[in-house]
Amino acid sequence: MMKFNKGEWSELFVVACIFNDSKIKIADSSNYLKVIKVYFNNKNSSYIISDKDITTDKEKTYALYTKQEVISFLSELSESRGASFSLAKGNEFIQKYDIPTVKEAKNKGDIDTNTLFPNKSEGRDVNFSIKSFVGNPPTLLNSSQATNFTFEIQSFTGDIEKINAISSRSKIKNRLAEIRNCSEGIEIAVVDDKVFHENLLKIDTRFLEMLSPMLLNFYSSKWTTVKDLVEHTENRAFGKDIIELNMKRFLRAFALGMKPKEPWSGDNVTGGSILVKKTGELLVHTLYDMDKFEGFLYGNCKLDTPSSTKHKFGEVYACNGKHYIKLNLQIRFK
Repeated sequence: MMKFNKGEWSELFVVACIFNDSKIKIADSSNYLKVIKVYFNNKNSSYIISDKDITTDKEKTYALYTKQEVISFLSELSESRGASFSLAKGNEFIQKYDIPTVKEAKNKGDIDTNTLFPNKSEGRDVNFSIKSFVGNPPTLLNSSQATNFTFEIQSFTGDIEKINAISSRSKIKNRLAEIRNCSEGIEIAVVDDKVFHENLLKIDTRFLEMLSPMLLNFYSSKWTTVKDLVEHTENRAFGKDIIELNMKRFLRAFALGMKPKEPWSGDNVTGGSILVKKTGELLVHTLYDMDKFEGFLYGNCKLDTPSSTKHKFGEVYACNGKHYIKLNLQIRFK
């Protein structure tokens, strides 16, 4: 029995839905995409979906996946817990259609397809990212030590050990409050990971000046959503409209392929993003309508606090006569 994480099982669930009904509704529209073909193994294997059956490049023919099988797959996926787990219905799906290796290295996206878009006469090869809302809301930007931001504490006069010993439920917020009582302020110094820093520069050369005050405000205040943080973070260098525009670009970049530790040269996904709703319904935001997609991300994402122990942030430390604290950036759907 194969074990995968929620995201990997969700990718297979999307394939299962396509093998049942190849049409995917376009968000905020009455139109649909029609998936003609699904590729595996970097396009070395393909499955052609018709209204009657599914055929492979090896000339095997399969019956369509039934609606009841989709419901059973969804039910099991919804109830499963853990970082990695086995699904009986998921493994049955893999075996039924002889799905090739699921964990192959992907250059782009989460699913490779040949898809027919509305008002087009021929399908084209495109890939999609997949975000699943089955279970807990998915992350958009996964935390790691690469997403740590180092802030310099100006003219610090406090007791490092006393501040770091604060261990309340809101310990980082309380530590920052104490830091402000014994310093002249907190300023961004650097993004710890060089590649992530360079990726941020590709959003805007001054994007770090927009993002870092929001991150500091998140750990210091009650605000958590991206929209509220843009609205309630003071930034004398930029107007809120400029910050909103660049935050939308930033969220879109991560939705369509940016990763903190991989050099980014533009959207890695060529089709758009498929969302799996809690009900199992699939909705797609296409690259033809990115304004709506950016608006969706902007209105539905929030910052989150990952493990400070695991990612090594949230404590005051001294280096070369100066004092610093690291804060971590993680973004998930609310």
